[in-house]
Amino acid sequence: MILFDRWLYVIPGFTQTRGTRTRLIDLWATMHAAKSSNTTTVQLQPWRSDWKSEAEFISRLSVEHPRILVVAYSWGAGYGFIQLADQLARRGIEVAKAWLLDPVYRHPYLLGQWRAFMPRIPIVVPENVRRVTWWRQDQSWPMGHELRAESPRTRIDEPRYVRVDHVHMDDHRPTLRQIAAELEEELT
Repeated sequence: MILFDRWLYVIPGFTQTRGTRTRLIDLWATMHAAKSSNTTTVQLQPWRSDWKSEAEFISRLSVEHPRILVVAYSWGAGYGFIQLADQLARRGIEVAKAWLLDPVYRHPYLLGQWRAFMPRIPIVVPENVRRVTWWRQDQSWPMGHELRAESPRTRIDEPRYVRVDHVHMDDHRPTLRQIAAELEEELT
């Protein structure tokens, strides 16, 4: 059985699917073509995936201490990434690094969805996440929410502001070039 030691997840936002062409999806395609191997897997998952099942999949197909990396946008960052990290924490697996683009809080219940428009409501990053680098914008709604670490072991970098609307955050060339360069180092 093949066991992976490195996992990269790309999690797009609310309206993006595998068929949506954005630079974030292009980043996944590039990394998938260049870095997928018998030890590294590069996954593209919708924000509303079954994260419990996905974490179990990682748990069963990983070496003892896999290196988990996540790039996520909007609800993919504020919900998908948080759910994946939480499910991995339940299995004793750490997330080495996350790059988040304008993370937007999503409440699990319909009546709580108004909170997506309240950027001061923090998104709590689970304690098994080691480092978060993130970008946000203040040009349009929804706006990226504040991030707060559940544990002092988690390092959350200061946000980097970009001057684009929320819907263009996953297409922002300079940001995605920087992420691609960092991923190149991480996956070499």
